[in-house]
Amino acid sequence: MPNLFNIRYRAFSYSAIESFKFNQYIKTILDEIFFSAKNLSKVTLLEGITRIEEYAFKNTSLSDITIPSTVESIHPTAFDLTDVKINVVKKNPYFFTSEHCLIDKLNGNLILTFGKLPLIFTIPNEVKKLGDNSIRPCNDSVTIESSILYQKSIGAAVIKISSSVISISQSAFTDVHFLYTVCYDGFVYSNDREFKKPELLRNAFVTDNYIYDEFLKLPTMKQCNEEIPNEMKIRLNVGLTTTEIVLIVVCSLLALILIVTFIVIAICLCKRKKEESSVFQQIL
Repeated sequence: MPNLFNIRYRAFSYSAIESFKFNQYIKTILDEIFFSAKNLSKVTLLEGITRIEEYAFKNTSLSDITIPSTVESIHPTAFDLTDVKINVVKKNPYFFTSEHCLIDKLNGNLILTFGKLPLIFTIPNEVKKLGDNSIRPCNDSVTIESSILYQKSIGAAVIKISSSVISISQSAFTDVHFLYTVCYDGFVYSNDREFKKPELLRNAFVTDNYIYDEFLKLPTMKQCNEEIPNEMKIRLNVGLTTTEIVLIVVCSLLALILIVTFIVIAICLCKRKKEESSVFQQIL
């Protein structure tokens, strides 16, 4: 669409669009512009775009996207997808990526995490601040008629924060619904009374560098424990592991082979019995 100068809010939301290339005139990608356009798998961002607003690409099928050098503002929820890889061109003076993190070059602020976070996720050393709503686990669930049947992935249950982090926003973990443990290697006191603690968060581990007895509204403990409780591993939470799926397939195949073998043997026995009965009748 080479002649467009502006695209309105939610312009392509819930549409069947599969790909889109922005032209050089578009400066801002507005809120929810492609919200739930589930067939959208390819987007090209040209130089000139400066802002990407909230939920711009939420619930699309993008697997990767490249941020051009002119982009200077990205909302933490812009790429709320199950699994996406974000690349930033080297010439961009505002952002860079490290592992699953999009980071502000100027102050080390974590803007957002992207892609499927591992169960045990370590914040990279380049991060100095955890910004508002910056941890985006984007849990993957199986649904039936809009009701969640179970979670295929739950994001990060354990988050390890390196000593480089000196500031944590009160809403940094708001959307990490399955967060159970936080481990912090730093020394900066963090017990903001306005901190929005996730419901399942139970443990706060620190090192000897941290001299206070509270962290994120929790009493502190030493020596990071990465153990994930059994209730987070039940099948209604995270589904089946790859090994279990393989075992189920193998067992199913073996069971099928046994059933087929039994049927073949039964047919052969019945046929033999009929032949013997026929011979016996001829003798009589």
